[in-house]
Amino acid sequence: MAVENGTNSYMPPATLRKFEKDIAPLLSFLASSDDYVIVENEGLESFVSFWNKYGFNCPNFISLKTVNQLNTNFELKPWGWSQIVNHQIKTLVNNKRFDFSLSETKQLFSRHTSLELVAQLNLNKQKHDPFLCVPPNPTITTCFADIETLFNTESNGIVLKTLYSSSGRGLAFIKTHDELCQVRSWVNSQLKQHGYLLAETLLDKVQDASFQFHVNSQSIEFLGLNFFDADDQGRFLKEHFETPESVKPYLPDSNTWLNDAVELLTQALLDMGIMKKYEGPIGIDAMFFKDKQNKIRLQPCIEANMRCNMGLVNLYLKKRIHTDSKGFWQIHPCKKGEAKSFFEDQIEKHPIEMDGGLIRKGFIPLSPFSDDQQFVAWGMVK
Repeated sequence: MAVENGTNSYMPPATLRKFEKDIAPLLSFLASSDDYVIVENEGLESFVSFWNKYGFNCPNFISLKTVNQLNTNFELKPWGWSQIVNHQIKTLVNNKRFDFSLSETKQLFSRHTSLELVAQLNLNKQKHDPFLCVPPNPTITTCFADIETLFNTESNGIVLKTLYSSSGRGLAFIKTHDELCQVRSWVNSQLKQHGYLLAETLLDKVQDASFQFHVNSQSIEFLGLNFFDADDQGRFLKEHFETPESVKPYLPDSNTWLNDAVELLTQALLDMGIMKKYEGPIGIDAMFFKDKQNKIRLQPCIEANMRCNMGLVNLYLKKRIHTDSKGFWQIHPCKKGEAKSFFEDQIEKHPIEMDGGLIRKGFIPLSPFSDDQQFVAWGMVK
């Protein structure tokens, strides 16, 4: 939303601002002990104490107002780029910024990048493991009649996407005629604002996943495959520390499918010239689904996220988890004053057990649990 707005005065909804503030310390899991993480949270002492106690040294936490007091050169890496981020760091030196007055910059941080990535995947005629299913190009719809016609041809339904939203926002999942009628006003509003909507076939989802990459001017590095859950409206629910049982029994014995997926995505990013446009993390959402023959397959590109994301945090978190352990982490809302008692109760019920310097079992806090928290992140290792 901030990218689409494109102004320094854009103000996200209050609930979203509070959410971002409360879970900002998640960035600390991407940082080393020598780094500085900009947060505005209170009650970080118990959070830092918990992780230091088990041998995982936290980075330094500072506020945005005190960044210029650092007596060192530094490179700033935000969760994601927007005009608002540019404005916030305008007084900081030695930091690369993107010019959001340019349409190509706005497109880079929108679903236009996903469109381009899927187009490149379809242009690539390289043979790949049959477990993979390269997605067709989305349909660009400019009126409600187009959407209605497309819906009538898709037995599973369709999903509509706006160009500039992400993270489960700007989506409409339509499975029935009643749902189609219910979104008519939203569709017309979005068409008036954007000119078009993207339409895709709804898949029979088995499991959400993401491919995590890091891009710089020299290379595209694959970091790992991640598994997560989203609800039926595309909103994030939780991350898994292991391959979920929903899909694990159906994966091919050979890793050819995974290697081919990484190769296809890497080549598509190269063909897009992404290394000349962007430097940083890219999370490409994927989906294991049942095809019309009821066979489980993988669609390797549902959406590309040009920013840090929950899947990237999960890959770093798993480095602290014993390889024989399982578990998950999630974010949930809480009433004011409840977070601290929830933390204390869970720590008592599920104490940490270590094995070889890694967490074998127990409750792990991924955000502060102070009295003013309205959103908390936490995990359970089993």
